[in-house]
Amino acid sequence: MPQLAGKRLELLKEIFPRLSRVAFLLYAKDQSHKIFAKEADAAARTLGLELRPVIVQSVAELEAAFASMQKDRMDAVIVQPLFVNTLGQGSRIVQLAIGHKLPTIGDSDVFADIGGLVMYGPDPLPMYQRVADYADRVLRGGKPADMPIEQPSRFELAVNLKTANALGVAIPKSVIVRADRVIE
Repeated sequence: MPQLAGKRLELLKEIFPRLSRVAFLLYAKDQSHKIFAKEADAAARTLGLELRPVIVQSVAELEAAFASMQKDRMDAVIVQPLFVNTLGQGSRIVQLAIGHKLPTIGDSDVFADIGGLVMYGPDPLPMYQRVADYADRVLRGGKPADMPIEQPSRFELAVNLKTANALGVAIPKSVIVRADRVIE
């Protein structure tokens, strides 16, 4: 969700108080990347951070993208959820990030499980339940145009301490106690 960019940046800033330069890994073929970048840029400016969109045309460009982020001394990377959920590149991105010593944050519900440092995003279970409810209503003759658009109301924070150790990062207690899941 693009609207959560500010919260993700705040979490990064809490973990890394000296954070100043953040890369945002985006996929060019997904037009929603423009919305993600715009929301993140506005949030970054509010927090006094420099945000650098890193837009790849294909997954073949991921290695070069991470090398570029490291060369440009990015402090952390926000990962567009499409890389994990749709393109199946989550594990590869995690390996590249750890190899380049770049902490990552994403909002795919499995991001921390596969090795991303931090995941903050909507809890998927209530969303799946609502989808089933909407499908039932449509099958009973309801018109989708008459149904309200709902936003998620439950969010999840997960922290991967194995990844933190691999990166040499100490996650503050204030983040760990708020986490819904801590992967050790």
